[in-house]
Amino acid sequence: PRRVPCGAASLLPDENFLNFDMEVMTMKKRALACFLTVVMMMGILPTAVLAASDPSNYTFDISEGNITVASGDSDGNIKVTYGDPQTTVEFASTQDITVTGSTEQYNITVSADVSATLILSGVSIDVSSIRQRSAIDLSNAGACTIQLAAETENVLKAGEDRPGIHVPANNKITFNGTGSLNVT
Repeated sequence: PRRVPCGAASLLPDENFLNFDMEVMTMKKRALACFLTVVMMMGILPTAVLAASDPSNYTFDISEGNITVASGDSDGNIKVTYGDPQTTVEFASTQDITVTGSTEQYNITVSADVSATLILSGVSIDVSSIRQRSAIDLSNAGACTIQLAAETENVLKAGEDRPGIHVPANNKITFNGTGSLNVT
C-alpha cells in the first residue's frame, strides 16, 4: 500500500469508486451504441414502409405504377390493378378508391362500363413528356366521380395532344370535395 501524507487521503479516489465509474462509462457506451443502431435501422425502413398502396384500405399510390380500374370477375365488383409489377385486387364496386402519390410516367385508367369513385388525395400526375397520354383516362367508363380530399392539392398534366382528364363522348364525370385540382 502507498503511504499518503495526513490530510491528502481524502483527495484520492477510493478504489471501489473508480471501478463503479468505469462500469457506468461502459453502460453509457453500450446505451449509445444501441441508440445509434436503432436510429440507423429507422433510416433504412422508410423506403419499405412508405410504399403507400394498401388495398385493404382501398388506397393506391400512383408512384408505384399505373392504376387501372376494370370490371370485376363477379357481378357488382371491380378490379384494381396497380404497381410495378402489376398486382390485382377485387372488391365491391360501391367502394371508393383513394389515390395518392406523384409520378411523371404513370396514369390512371378507368376501363369500359365501370362506374367508380376516385378520391384524389394530394396526387400529382405529370405525364406532359409522354405524347398522347392523359393523366386520367376514362376510356368509355360508365360514370366516374372524382372526389378531391379535403385540404389537398391535386395536379394532372397531360402529354401533347391529350387532355389532363380524357372523357369520351357520352360519358359522365362528376367532381366534388373541398381539395383543389389543377388540370392541364
